[in-house]
Amino acid sequence: MPSLYNIVIWVGTLVILVSFIIALRLVRKKNCPLYLKNFYLYPLLILIISVNTVLSFSLNLYSLSIQMTIQNILLIADFIFWGVFFFRLLRQKIKILQFLFILCLTITILLRFINGFDKAGFEIYAITNFGKALFCLFYYIELFKTKPKLILKNEPAFWIVSGLFFYSCVSLPFYAIYEFIHARFPISISKNLFSLTNIAIILMHILFIKAYLCQIRQHKAL
Repeated sequence: MPSLYNIVIWVGTLVILVSFIIALRLVRKKNCPLYLKNFYLYPLLILIISVNTVLSFSLNLYSLSIQMTIQNILLIADFIFWGVFFFRLLRQKIKILQFLFILCLTITILLRFINGFDKAGFEIYAITNFGKALFCLFYYIELFKTKPKLILKNEPAFWIVSGLFFYSCVSLPFYAIYEFIHARFPISISKNLFSLTNIAIILMHILFIKAYLCQIRQHKAL
């Protein structure tokens, strides 16, 4: 019987694939916000990471060190993507975001070279997720400052940021204490506990799909 870890990986890959396909529909939509126009690149990036995990962990086609090297490079690209996303979304906070982005990215890359690209280093993932959570907080602060003009249930940016914020906050403590969990619990238990972070990724992409559908409905209403 497949373990919870493997089931979550396969389900997550399917959900991310659906997210990517729907996001592609926004490319040619007129009046699509700039931050959403090329958003399909993110589910594509995560889809590659997920397929990389399936090929290594589930199908054993190549070694763990190769899988981790690919994943770590892609996760740096992941953080760069979100930096660009929030630069476009929060232009009025650009200087603060630039400082935060450069700081987190520099720390991440330095620790990657120290730790090695072929190793997990989950505490490094916690640093980038902490940075993403701060980006989201900037969005919420600006949202609360403005007059209530937006209908949030129909606002794509709200659902995207909420999905990212949920994932970042849920996964951050697991990444931060993963080595402790791995040392104190059997591998089967630690892998199942770690599956919670992958479940958070699935829920994040479901909220992304909600954002795409909001934008598609807005386009049809014009």
